[in-house]
Amino acid sequence: MSTIHFFVALLWYLSCSELEAKSKLRYLYYRNITYTYNPNHFTAVNIYTTEEDQAVQIEIAVSHNITKDIWLEFLVSMKPLNADKYQNVFNFNLNGCNLLKRSSGPGGFDIVKKWTTNLLNSGSRPITCPVMKNNYTWTILPSKRYGVYILQMEGFYRLVFNVYLKRSKRTELLMNTSTVSELIYKYK
Repeated sequence: MSTIHFFVALLWYLSCSELEAKSKLRYLYYRNITYTYNPNHFTAVNIYTTEEDQAVQIEIAVSHNITKDIWLEFLVSMKPLNADKYQNVFNFNLNGCNLLKRSSGPGGFDIVKKWTTNLLNSGSRPITCPVMKNNYTWTILPSKRYGVYILQMEGFYRLVFNVYLKRSKRTELLMNTSTVSELIYKYK
């Protein structure tokens, strides 16, 4: 079996396990959210949980137009309930403006594109590049139907999300967020 077949089979299993999904529901609870932001670019940032810790509300006030491309670093780590430490699941580091362009146009299946589109559709205003001075809000809602896509194993998930600008010889951090979430199975 080639490497590509293995990864396709693994992706299919992780995202489409209907037999298991019908016998138990998965719930994702946000246990801890921390964040910092650069006051040179934001007048206020507020990130908090709602709906019994199953949804996240994000409120951002951008203080001026940000004309440079924003960059996004996203890391997901996982720790099973019986484990002692987190293991990295995946890590993305990409140009946010290019991602916004990709998520607004047609194309094939791309999980990052799907997540971005879902997040942008949950907000009060569309975000574009350049990022305009404005107030933005998004709500990350509880998992639908049988639970969370991709994240299938019961345990703790740590999500780290950094937003930054690339300068000629350095990077300038705009926002750093981190959350610990717990994925729990509840049998029907």
